[in-house]
Amino acid sequence: MSVNPVNFEAFSKVTDDVAKQVKTYLLEKFERQNSDSSEDSEKQFCKTTEKKEHVEEWDDWGANEEKTLEVDESVHNWLFQCDLKTYADAEYLLVTWESRFVVLRKPPDELEYKIVCKQYIDGDPLSTEITASCLFGLSSFRHDDLLDSIIVALGTLNGSVYFYTETGVLLYFDRFSIFEPINNLLFEVTGQTFLVVLSKTFFMVNPISLKSVIYQAKVLIAKGEKTVHEISESIELQSELLAPYIKGNIIHVVFTGLHKPSTLEQYVAASYDSFYARVEKSTLPVYSTFMITTEKEFITFVWHDREEQDKLLDDVIKYGKSLVPSFGIRKFFGIQTEPSRVSSHMRSAKHVPTRSTILDERIAQTVARSPDCQYVAVTDRKARVIVIDVRARQMVLIYKGYRDASISWVSTTEGERVAQFLTIFAPRRSLLEVWTVLGNVRVCAQHVNSSECDIVFGGENKMLCGLCHRHTNHNSFFLDEKGNFNRISLPFHLALTCRARQDQHDHLLLKQIEKLDVSSDEFFVSFSKLKMATSRATTFQNSLHSLTTPEEAHRFISRIRSFESAASLGELVNDVTKSVGFYARILTESKRSVEDSETTSKFALDSIVERILVCHMAKYEGGNESEDFLTVGEWLQYVDLDSKEIDVFSENWKDENRMKLANLIFAPLYGSFAIDEFYDTVLEKLPVTRNNIVKLLLSKLERSRLDWRTFDRIVEVIVNLEKGDPGIVELVDKMAMNSKNVTLAIILLTICWCARKEIKRKSKVEEKDDCESGDEEREEDEEEEKEDLLNKTSDEWIAVSPEVEHIDSIVMCLHCVAIAQTLIESEELELPRVADLAQRIDSSIRENVAKWIVIDSIDVETIEKLFPRDPAENLFEEGDEEDRRRQMIIDFPEDKQIVVQRMHQMIPRVFEHDLVVAGGLDLITVNPMEMHLQ
Repeated sequence: MSVNPVNFEAFSKVTDDVAKQVKTYLLEKFERQNSDSSEDSEKQFCKTTEKKEHVEEWDDWGANEEKTLEVDESVHNWLFQCDLKTYADAEYLLVTWESRFVVLRKPPDELEYKIVCKQYIDGDPLSTEITASCLFGLSSFRHDDLLDSIIVALGTLNGSVYFYTETGVLLYFDRFSIFEPINNLLFEVTGQTFLVVLSKTFFMVNPISLKSVIYQAKVLIAKGEKTVHEISESIELQSELLAPYIKGNIIHVVFTGLHKPSTLEQYVAASYDSFYARVEKSTLPVYSTFMITTEKEFITFVWHDREEQDKLLDDVIKYGKSLVPSFGIRKFFGIQTEPSRVSSHMRSAKHVPTRSTILDERIAQTVARSPDCQYVAVTDRKARVIVIDVRARQMVLIYKGYRDASISWVSTTEGERVAQFLTIFAPRRSLLEVWTVLGNVRVCAQHVNSSECDIVFGGENKMLCGLCHRHTNHNSFFLDEKGNFNRISLPFHLALTCRARQDQHDHLLLKQIEKLDVSSDEFFVSFSKLKMATSRATTFQNSLHSLTTPEEAHRFISRIRSFESAASLGELVNDVTKSVGFYARILTESKRSVEDSETTSKFALDSIVERILVCHMAKYEGGNESEDFLTVGEWLQYVDLDSKEIDVFSENWKDENRMKLANLIFAPLYGSFAIDEFYDTVLEKLPVTRNNIVKLLLSKLERSRLDWRTFDRIVEVIVNLEKGDPGIVELVDKMAMNSKNVTLAIILLTICWCARKEIKRKSKVEEKDDCESGDEEREEDEEEEKEDLLNKTSDEWIAVSPEVEHIDSIVMCLHCVAIAQTLIESEELELPRVADLAQRIDSSIRENVAKWIVIDSIDVETIEKLFPRDPAENLFEEGDEEDRRRQMIIDFPEDKQIVVQRMHQMIPRVFEHDLVVAGGLDLITVNPMEMHLQ
């Protein structure tokens, strides 16, 4: 399985100009100012000089800078030779070399480090060589600013510890040992622990004492009352000297947090001697726990009771007394109030018990504690990286093959959850890796261009005796050969890569995938990181919904197939590919036909019927044609070709999506797709019932214009549907009769008439092809049908049966109904169903005419002219029916009187004078206010 590359975020950079200045100051020879040392000691300080180099002629910044820098082409090599310490996510950078140090700072609005100070420890260069360093913040008494200043703590070879400000001002120094160098300096926010580590013992400095001493020193130096030497000799720094039971010299001391054991735990851990010791305490003790690495014992865990350190009231009183001036009289008689100062190196050691030991032949090189103090990573001289659980005091992970490795921790948060990652840089392999502790999974790996790189812990924003907010993220930085500090950015979901947490990993990753474009490279990279098959399937399906074209869908599917993990999708990819191909076939066959539009129907309709249909097709108001189809994503979302049935008229389908589906599946009606092939390859494959297909077709017709070619193709579709599922024609008939749109009813009834005619024609052709043995059976069936027809009761007959009536008469009557409805211009008028009109077409038409006469106040002369008392005036002689039909004008006139004339011309017996006038009088009786009719 491929591993993701490490994500770097550019944070800051040490420019060439700054790098040259720092390198010149730290690594080159310079004249020490205000030094009492002799020329011999100055020569000893310059260890690489074998002959006199006229050091006294050099300035502090190196006059021969260009000449000295030619020795090494890289101006950033000092970053990997010196000791580096960071503070507040690498905002401050402390660089030490021998007895010199430089403080760099990155302003918040800039991306380059600036030099804050360049300083050295005054004194003998050999004895003041810096062996340990530490950065921490000094809290402020002001409410508007929590941080007073940055304190630089430096341990030297002669056992002294110096405290500087970030600007290079020396505040205080104390000597913790006479014969041993300072091995390490540590400050931890938890428990406000400041440690001074020696070879066999280590000091635990009282934090309140340390803050008080530093503040007093700042005040006295600012007022000019005392020098640094006077302050250091007069003010005592309270501390405890702890001597653990260990073998060999101390290499590292790691503060692993505070622990308050339970009563049972104390009884279990008690020794035989301590069982009989009686100790009474009001509360359970709180222990400071430490992990120590030595030259002979790999790991030793020790605990220290913090009860003595927690007695802060006596210390505060003592510090107050130390500020009372003394004139020497009381001191002479031994009754002075000022306590005598006790040097730190003269304190008696207090033994701390060992809780457990990890006996191993390994010798630790570097250590790094996790942000939650639960794990400590250790590198040894056998090219191993060991992760130790400090609570269980056991080794939990071992990584092999990392000689001279650098290690650091990175943490990231997701809500209230925190994830920790271990970063390992192997310079000999030029490899940077990121591992999860929970699950032991390598989540990132990357080869770097050069082995002259390193990883640096960003440093916490920790303050001495201040209101320190809990740091959410602990960052580490990759330092390359060009002096660039790149933050190692890790998303939270990478910590959830173990099998037990794969669902959580994918859940977090899916939130990020939802925001990505499905065609972007970032989407496919994130998709490849999904661990669970269900997550891949869900993401694959949801991503398809945003696609718009079949080409885009095919490209998307091909890229998904390129991943090895796509095999977990099973047949889903093949099913989607088939569905996309089905969709693409419909679109391909939906292109408008370039054939000339036909002028008549091929089903030999009566001339009057054709004329009426042409009129209604042109007048059809359903008709601004909608070309809004379902996109391929919507098609895949709503239509599953493998399902048994899709109820497109359920509440889950919106009207908009239902109309888009109708536009899509019936778009080939306007193309060149053969109808039989369209039925077999499209309609037959759809998981939609035939009744719903007819309903979709009706919704399509309501919004589409028609011509004779499309009309004939719709008839063929109805014929195929009837063949596959008998009863479709009757269903269309019912839809026509239930419709309130007379124009649509005319078209549907005509389609049904043509469909029945085509079905009969095809059945006759099939009958001719049948064998003679089948002729007798058909005769018997015809006789049975005649008997059934004679035996029908009157209840079984309907008033209007389109299949037995003449289509020309029905269409003419409905056309008259349609134009009669134009006489009344009322938007609030609710139109009746065609089925309701079928039983009383003549009375319905006369009613509309009567309403028009009443509403428009038509005079008597006009009525007599439109409806003569002698009906023979508007009737033709017998035998002239065809001539009368040819003379009929089929249109939708705007003049209402002409509308009445058109209807009177088609159905003259409906408009007898007495019937029309009687209908008008009935309306006047119902509405007495309308008395305009004379």
